[in-house]
Formats: sequence, C-alpha cells, structure tokens
Amino acid sequence: MLHHRAPLLVLISVLVSAGWSAADGDQAVKAPDDHQVARLIRDLSNDDFQVRESAEKRLIQIGTMCLPELRKAISANDPEVRRRARSAIDAIRQRGGDAEVEVDGIGFSPIIDRTWRIPPRGKQMPVNMALRITNHKKEMQRFYLFETIDLVLISERGNKIPIDSGRDRILPGTDVTPLLPSGGSYSVSHFHAVLRHHDGVLRIEGTDGFGGYWYFAGLRPGKYWIQMHYCYTGKESIRPNAPTWTGEVMTDPVSVEIKEE
Repeated sequence: MLHHRAPLLVLISVLVSAGWSAADGDQAVKAPDDHQVARLIRDLSNDDFQVRESAEKRLIQIGTMCLPELRKAISANDPEVRRRARSAIDAIRQRGGDAEVEVDGIGFSPIIDRTWRIPPRGKQMPVNMALRITNHKKEMQRFYLFETIDLVLISERGNKIPIDSGRDRILPGTDVTPLLPSGGSYSVSHFHAVLRHHDGVLRIEGTDGFGGYWYFAGLRPGKYWIQMHYCYTGKESIRPNAPTWTGEVMTDPVSVEIKEE
C-alpha cells in the first residue's frame, strides 16, 4: 500500500525554513550581531520603562552569546543597568542549568543555596556554599586555595555589602587541590557559612578553612546577588614542581533570597 507523505514533508520544510523550533515551543531566535547586542545593553538605561523591560527580556531570550557584554554591564555606572544585567545573567544561567565561567581552560562554578532562611534568635541556619573547579585542559592542573577565594554580596538595589574578615591564626588545611586530570573537578567547600543574628543584627558568616573568618552584616529579608572571585598570581611559595594554575576569574552573579523561617 502506498502512503502519501508529500504534504507532511512539505509542512516540515516550511516550518524549518520559517525558523520554527520545538525546543521551547516558541519561534527560534535569530542570532543577532554584536551591534544589536550592544544596542540592547544601551537600552537597559533607556528613560522608557517598557524599552528597558523589552531589552532585558530580549537579552535573556538570545541567551549565552550575550554573556560577555552582560558581564561588562554589571560594572556600569548606572545602577539600573547593573541590576538588569545581573538579572539577565542569572536568568540565562538558570535556563541553561550551568553557571560555569571558563577562563584559560578552567571552569569555575558557584554552588550556592538560593534560599537563605532566617533562623530564630539564638539559632543558626547553615547555607551550602562551594566553588567547583573543573580542568578542561589536556594537561593535569592543581589549584592553590590559601587566601585565593573572596565572596562578593550585592543588594537588590545594586549596593555592594561590605565584608568584614580577619585571621586570628593559621590552621593547617588543604592549601592545594589534588592534581586534576582533564575533565576532573574539585569542590572547594571550606566556607562553612551560616545565617544568624549577632548582637541583634542579621548576618551571614563563615570561615576560609585556614583559621580565617568572614561575615556580611546588616542583612534583611529580600533578594541579593552573590559572586565568587578566585585569584592566584603564582607568587606564593607552594610545593615545588607543581603545575599550579595561575589566573583570575569572577563567577557570574547568582540570585539568592533571604526569607523569614
């Protein structure tokens, strides 16, 4: 028996040529050029609210190819641009399911609880926080960990929350990761973060794994952004003949929310 498939093939051909995609149930987004992305970034500071909203949604829709320009925009002078750039980056990363930033063959991924629940006074609430480092190079690599990772916390309005830190003593710890083969990962999880009240002030605090401490104080319920900064210049003296990676990277902002328990 003959089956007449020609109309179906014609329909598929028409849909493909029209740019239809079943990935999200929406029409596929045509890749814009650099000038269009730059214009959308500029529109984030437009006087018209609807133009700003439309630009942010379009940047999110375009996706990962906008990330380099959006990362630049989070340092803009205009707080509205910074806020919308962070929001767009976070939305793109959540949609893609991966927050890795790659620099010189090394991937850095923040692993952070997105909801921080305020505990009753006198109690504390643990907050899971780690930095996953992945070696995408062919050669084996290791990473120095002593005083190489900083945290950055930003309020929803775009204000950087001051961090207080110090060190009473240096405790023995894992100052260098094991050698990571190509594709290997290591999670730095020595932050030991907790949310609690201290002298009536809500703060998140933790350690660096080597006897140092850090905290952000004066927090309130609401939305925040957190980033992790890794920097190792190679000047510190560590084990000889160690192929230790040198470089600097700032992870993309991750949105977190502080909520009442």
